[in-house]
Amino acid sequence: MPLNLYYNFKIAPKSSILISGGVNFKLLLWPDDNFEKIIFEEVGLANTYKRYQHYIFASHASIAYQYKSNKNTFEINFNIGKDFNAMAKNKPGFLENFGFYQNLHDATYSQYGLSLKHLFTK
Repeated sequence: MPLNLYYNFKIAPKSSILISGGVNFKLLLWPDDNFEKIIFEEVGLANTYKRYQHYIFASHASIAYQYKSNKNTFEINFNIGKDFNAMAKNKPGFLENFGFYQNLHDATYSQYGLSLKHLFTK
């Protein structure tokens, strides 16, 4: 469930600046890899290591310019986002971090984008 805040700055009768930001909740449903098979076959470790976070929180923000004509709305939007914590963790000192796994870093997502919108009204 996202939690967002929006604010609209009117800069002219037909144009405005939109600013928004918030927090998203992301859920990992099916982590699918062969890590458990590798640690058992290569190292002989038990399958008790929890490598994945099943939920994370991510922040996001955007700024947009919007222009409204008679029956159309045009908008250009720039947005960014970053996870608060990692989906997959590298835990130094654990036996599961053998070989090249010692070089792994925490897996986080960063989002950024540019969108153009053209809305029609009747």
